[in-house]
Amino acid sequence: MNFKITTTLGLVVILVIAISAAVFIYQTSKRYAVLDQGSFIENSLKPPATDMVGNDQDEHGCIGSAGYQWCETKKKCLRIWEESCPNK
Repeated sequence: MNFKITTTLGLVVILVIAISAAVFIYQTSKRYAVLDQGSFIENSLKPPATDMVGNDQDEHGCIGSAGYQWCETKKKCLRIWEESCPNK
């Protein structure tokens, strides 16, 4: 009788491990897309390029969300609290 219990518990443990491994592999395969030459990219965690923080450059290339503004006098992007812009 003791042998049957041990064998049954062993089979249950092996079954639980096998199911866990299968679920892990399935979930992982959904997160990655295979690209050419076997390289991988994580497709579910990358935001679209248009939603990226700092992707708001103006016509001069200044990133407004980072506090940069175009200074016509100095002909460059700057943060007015770090560097003054004459005639602004």
